Amino acid sequence: MDQPEGLNSSNVAQQYKNLFTDIDCLNIFKAPIIKGSIYFYNNTCKDDGLSKEELIDDPSGLEAASSCTGIEINYQHKHHRWVAKLPQSLIILEYAILYINARNISSHGNNGVNAELKWFDERNQEVIVHLSRNKDNINWHAARYIN
Repeated sequence: MDQPEGLNSSNVAQQYKNLFTDIDCLNIFKAPIIKGSIYFYNNTCKDDGLSKEELIDDPSGLEAASSCTGIEINYQHKHHRWVAKLPQSLIILEYAILYINARNISSHGNNGVNAELKWFDERNQEVIVHLSRNKDNINWHAARYIN
């Protein structure tokens, strides 16, 4: 299976570099291994006007990413989990975007994706980045945590 269109473009690579620069995480490019986790959700509005994330139960959501990268993506409790190098992890993120965009077009819903990337920096500190994207956000929103 082919990679999502444009993933190898310098524009997409630059977008991820900019994203990690904005949250002071350029050391991700030196990480030998990334642990990743993704879940998809549908944002619904309750009767009281508050929104609620309902997790989407779809084990096949990242099958195309697994086929393309050769990375085993495990599915448990509505979460997709993998261990890979950065290039494969970025491909998985791109497939997650394709999946959620397709769901938003076909269901006219407000579906989103939350991702977590973990690695150890050069000082052996665990770094965790949370990424979020939905119908209204065309770019990843990111936050960084260090344990």
